[in-house]
Amino acid sequence: MLLIICLVGLMLLIFVYGHMIIDWIIAWIFLRHSLIRFNKRPIRILLVRHGQSEGNVDPGILTTKPDHELILTSLGEQQAMEAGKKIVKLINNESLYVYLSPYRRGLQTWEGIYKSLEDSQIITIRQDPRLREQEFGNFTDLSIRDNEVAERQRVGRFFYRFRTGESGADVYDRVSLFLDMIFHEMDNGYHDKTQNILIVSHEVFIRLLLMRYFRMTVDEHMNIQRFDNGELVILEKNNGIYTMKNQLSLPTKTS
Repeated sequence: MLLIICLVGLMLLIFVYGHMIIDWIIAWIFLRHSLIRFNKRPIRILLVRHGQSEGNVDPGILTTKPDHELILTSLGEQQAMEAGKKIVKLINNESLYVYLSPYRRGLQTWEGIYKSLEDSQIITIRQDPRLREQEFGNFTDLSIRDNEVAERQRVGRFFYRFRTGESGADVYDRVSLFLDMIFHEMDNGYHDKTQNILIVSHEVFIRLLLMRYFRMTVDEHMNIQRFDNGELVILEKNNGIYTMKNQLSLPTKTS
């Protein structure tokens, strides 16, 4: 009789509170899965702006030479090698999964970085066109450049789209696609917690990647400090979330 009473009581308890118990179990499974997934993410995401290029020294060269063909100066080559030394000092013998801008100055910057690394540290090297510089037009037309600059001031740097080029908002869109791809790969086993991700790109792309990841507004993005040629930006994992290690303070919300 006592057993029957206990069973009836248990059935009533399940009937009344069953949905709460199921919700709790589902929530626990989801949280556990998230913690496991976050723990498997790479140790760091390293962002490097390319070394000084011809265009940084002489913007007028863009009137006759496409942006993607600009090469590093001798100073730019030194900056790339210095970036490599900083990376090795940071990661020691840890491995790298590398994403590169296909622009020549981006590839040359990687060549300089690579001189400080061991072959065994490199897991994969991937060129990704989404990492390219903001497009300011096929060639610089000096006859309209002053008008474009003045027009951009009125429209706003983020929203102004150059003729035959892109706006900052356009770059933001491809930054979002790239980040979605990276985190999808993380969650599906392409990376693990013993790795670092290295991204060699351009200043505008890096700034907008930080804007997107930290969910900054357009105005907050405009307050990000500018990054020098060859500068290393470090995003380090903290409980599965990446935070800035060596630059200015940023909002803590992430995508």
